[in-house]
Amino acid sequence: MQNAEFNAPRLAGLYDTLGPWEPSDQFFLDLANEHPHSHILDLGCGTGQGTSEAVNVV
Repeated sequence: MQNAEFNAPRLAGLYDTLGPWEPSDQFFLDLANEHPHSHILDLGCGTGQGTSEAVNVV
């Protein structure tokens, strides 16, 4: 059973607004950039903003 609050598309935008890109996010993106063609596993914690950025790097 899914909770209604996890099915509201407008909450994804709110989540990204309340949790903007931070230096720690950039750290992981830079780490991926040091290892081109590596594999990255995103466990689904968030809206996928970090994965979207990593796709352009790796």
